[in-house]
Amino acid sequence: MVEGERCKGVLPFFQLVLMQDSVLLAQVKDFGRGLKVDVGEALLVFGLEDLHALLVELHYLGHEGYRVFKKQLYQSDLNESLKRLGGEVQVFRSTGKIEQNLYQLVRFKQD
Repeated sequence: MVEGERCKGVLPFFQLVLMQDSVLLAQVKDFGRGLKVDVGEALLVFGLEDLHALLVELHYLGHEGYRVFKKQLYQSDLNESLKRLGGEVQVFRSTGKIEQNLYQLVRFKQD
């Protein structure tokens, strides 16, 4: 399976965040939960469960369960695809437990 088949809605969502799409960012802010926009250098800070819930609500994903989403996400080459778009997902805060970690989407600085 290639990245396009795994978590196919995640890449377009992150691409719009990288492009600072105002409509999408307003939807993220309205959604609330543990998702934060523009935190220092991070364009988006998120926990995996909150990201999954948002992507389902905004119809970027179907109604596959969180466990399936998480497994597909970790088996994908999402960061490789994001790097081609100038971004990357990194750990924002590690708790030692995947379920409680926070991640961030950042844009590479242009030299």
